[in-house]
Amino acid sequence: MLETDALKEKLEMEIHRFARPPEELSSGDPYFEQLQTMLAIREELENIPLCDIQRDMLLAMENVLESAWLFRNTPVPDLCMNPNNISEVVYYFLQDKGAEYRGDLLYERAKAEFDARMEELAALPPK
Repeated sequence: MLETDALKEKLEMEIHRFARPPEELSSGDPYFEQLQTMLAIREELENIPLCDIQRDMLLAMENVLESAWLFRNTPVPDLCMNPNNISEVVYYFLQDKGAEYRGDLLYERAKAEFDARMEELAALPPK
């Protein structure tokens, strides 16, 4: 439950960082569309069941909601995602970023094991 609260707090802080006073906005600024979409993405992320690795990934990411916004607006070849369906956007966003995150975890684990083994070998006598 603690991680869920941490994620909610992180997403709330991101919304507050993104928020701007109306007097700073110019006519035709896509701010409100982006804010509305980011709020919908935040709500979806807070209300769907996430596995531990997804939650850890989101907590480790910088600017989760902006990343999801950019993902929504960047066409991905061979991906039939409806950008107006927030559930679909979140699903594919988690899938895409999750593969990248798991790959990084695997790399870091393999690198740590390799480095430890090299240190063991370096400590052995030459023969």
